[in-house]
Amino acid sequence: MNNIPNELSGKDNTATYDDILNNTEIYEKILTLPDEIAISQYITSLRQVARQYKLTGDFDRLVHPYKEKALKVLKEQNAAKKKKDCYQTERPEWWDGNNVNEDIFCTQYLENHQLYCINNVFFDLNGEYNLSELSKEIYELIKPYVIRNIADRTKRIIEALKYKCYTPPPALNENVIHVRNGMLKIKNGKFRFYTDKIFTMNRLDVDYKADAPKSDKWIEFLNQLLSEEDVMTLQEYMGYLLIPSTRAQKMLMIIGNGGEGKSRIGRVLYELMGNNNIVNGSISDLDNGSKARFSRVKLVGKMCMLDDDMDISALEKTDFLKQLISSEILLEIEPKGRPSFFAKLYSRIIAFGNSPLSSLYDRSRGFFRRQIILTAKPVSKNRVNDKYLAEKFISEIEGIFLWCLEGLERLIANDFEFTLSEEAKQNLVLAEREMNNIIPFLESEYNFKFDGDNFYCRICGDRVSIKTKYGWILKSNSEGDEGKGICHSCLVEHCCNTNCLGCDWYKYPNCPHIETKKIYMEED
Repeated sequence: MNNIPNELSGKDNTATYDDILNNTEIYEKILTLPDEIAISQYITSLRQVARQYKLTGDFDRLVHPYKEKALKVLKEQNAAKKKKDCYQTERPEWWDGNNVNEDIFCTQYLENHQLYCINNVFFDLNGEYNLSELSKEIYELIKPYVIRNIADRTKRIIEALKYKCYTPPPALNENVIHVRNGMLKIKNGKFRFYTDKIFTMNRLDVDYKADAPKSDKWIEFLNQLLSEEDVMTLQEYMGYLLIPSTRAQKMLMIIGNGGEGKSRIGRVLYELMGNNNIVNGSISDLDNGSKARFSRVKLVGKMCMLDDDMDISALEKTDFLKQLISSEILLEIEPKGRPSFFAKLYSRIIAFGNSPLSSLYDRSRGFFRRQIILTAKPVSKNRVNDKYLAEKFISEIEGIFLWCLEGLERLIANDFEFTLSEEAKQNLVLAEREMNNIIPFLESEYNFKFDGDNFYCRICGDRVSIKTKYGWILKSNSEGDEGKGICHSCLVEHCCNTNCLGCDWYKYPNCPHIETKKIYMEED
């Protein structure tokens, strides 16, 4: 006996070979079932019978049109019921029974939500507003009324909302720090706390607590990582990151051999500033590579860019990097797939690595003067690594914030000039000398005179204009009217005859390294 459920079958619960092939009544029964679950159960039981008669293929062919028709009818019935329910209940003003009036929806939504849209990004009083959360909220609001394409309608409302709450970027104020529970304003060189909250694109993810305990674990860690003066430099720089300003025109690098714990500083910065105010990235991506111009959009509205592991490759270009560090004007930003726009960038760079930043071609003083290079202390052989160190720092975050404020107040009092140890100053000198090996040559026995516009070679008396690249190197490394160096021609001859530096820079008829020096000779 081949059975199907009594409540689903016709006059009896028996299906035969002939029923599967010729009895339309068992198929028409599908059209009377109340829901998709009942339809699925009924078809499954019939298919089991068909399988016993080896008629599965014929059954699937015969049942398909009845199943499709039944599902279509159920869908239309549900839509009609949903529409009827909408009419029976109180409808929102933005719903006319068929469509959403986007302007009315946006107006009513903004009456209950204080939102701002700047550069295609939503903000509220607490900073950047998560787009996914906004989309979810709008989806839930329109779901009871919109029957089809709810996701597409949600996207359209989001786009309309961007126009409705568009706001130009607020003026940057480096005298105010916005925190979760209010704001701090500087007065007479000290920051004072106020509980008022005003709109800002950069609200820090920390509360101000004047009585927060001192961050002892943090201070102990820094004293093991850096020298005393370098700790002061880091304190000032982390305070500098709390305000939207590029006035100091510096980036900070901490260099070490690895394992010192430099990256713990980055973890603290993320906790202190919040994910919406700091972005992780690579310095080399700002100027170099095919995606460089598109990667800059992630800096808009960010207080800090963190490079946790600097690329040791030399930079081919440095133009945008230098503009960013000393940014004072609007810069062009080109989002991928969208029109470009101009924005004021104030992202300060803090980076960690095994060697200082280097450039293939830029040996200008402007490249080096924008850098602060701190050196991490060697790791003690007896040190035991604490895998929960970051969590201990986070528990002290309010105290660390007060420590950063102290550094910022000192930086402002020093007119945005950082405290630099002799070691930090020497690090910069060594980095410049390593990239520009003409400097050691200029420190040799060759003398020249400078009359304000030109240098004169002491060997041949030829004039060297400071407008040339070589002349600028001479000028930047001269001391007053007397410096050390010779003209290009004499330099070429000396270099090719003696190769005293092993630099192989210049082409000369008698030089055994003529090919490697060809590039520089062609430039001149």
